[in-house]
Amino acid sequence: MEYLLWILAILGFVAFCSIGGLTARIRKLEQQMGSMQGSPVHEEKLSLMKVMREYIGKKVELEFRGDECDLDLINVPVRKGSCIVEDVDKDWVRVHITYDRTDKVKLIRLQAISGVKGIGE
Repeated sequence: MEYLLWILAILGFVAFCSIGGLTARIRKLEQQMGSMQGSPVHEEKLSLMKVMREYIGKKVELEFRGDECDLDLINVPVRKGSCIVEDVDKDWVRVHITYDRTDKVKLIRLQAISGVKGIGE
């Protein structure tokens, strides 16, 4: 009986590891699709890039896809800190974060962002 539990535990661990590998493969395929012109992912990236260009120099609140969030941006309360878009290109967004007398400049992949909301000033 004890051997059966060990075998099930080992099989469970192998299944867990294979799922982690599949997640990495899916992310890699999404990145490849994002560079393919005409694909839905590419079109979404282009439209997000156009929207982000409108927010250059303005305070924004960013929403991230899945687990691709940046803790420096999540922990910035809207009233106490600011996240200002500095520059946007076809793959990256550069933001300037000010929070509790700390200034940081971050580069974020455009594919990691699912949405943006302007904060009135």
